Amino acid sequence: MIYFDNSATTMPYPEALRTYQEVSTKIFGNPSSLHQLGTSATRILEASRKQVADLIGKSADEIFFTSGGTEGDNWVIKGVAFEKEPYGKHIIVSDIEHPAVKESAKWLSEHGFEVSYIPVNAQGFVDVEALAGLLRPDTILVSVMAVNNEIGSIQPIQEISALLANEPTISFHVDAVQAIGKIPVSAYLTDRVDFATFSGHKFHAVRGVGFVYKKAGKKITPFLTGSGQEKDLRST
Repeated sequence: MIYFDNSATTMPYPEALRTYQEVSTKIFGNPSSLHQLGTSATRILEASRKQVADLIGKSADEIFFTSGGTEGDNWVIKGVAFEKEPYGKHIIVSDIEHPAVKESAKWLSEHGFEVSYIPVNAQGFVDVEALAGLLRPDTILVSVMAVNNEIGSIQPIQEISALLANEPTISFHVDAVQAIGKIPVSAYLTDRVDFATFSGHKFHAVRGVGFVYKKAGKKITPFLTGSGQEKDLRST
């Protein structure tokens, strides 16, 4: 079989499957437990967090594990909106965002927030000048994907970062699910990006695994509450 659908999902690497099976079999303790198996699980978890952080050139403290891109997008869009609601209720997303972003923004528009959409040109690239015209004093979040999952257009994240350089009160989120492993990290994870979403199955990991990059010092409302995992931001 010749497989041409890597943009939808990738085949897990044999090494990833072997590691998953070995860890699940030998180190199955709850990382929140204080016994030896739990402590061993914690060490594996934190080693994995550092490995992911090194992959994108960030700190391990800025990596938060999720179940994948959809959860990550929902968490950032809704979590940032509710966290920053006292400062404004205006959100901007592009016209060609993944449904996980657009549907989250639509849901927020039904709960008291206002959403504006950045147009794209005939080639599917975001109009940065149009984005500049949409910015308002009450804008709290801009979300633009790095690479479109349908047509492959690589969005001008660096140009948008420059536009938002003098807008410190606006959080900037990038859906990087389709970008990792395909274009340089510097092209979509600039110093101005506050949040970024990733999904493991897009780069040969097992399914049901993802992570969110949250820049140090940035605040977000927890999406899943419960036992306090992931620094109380994403309980399992």
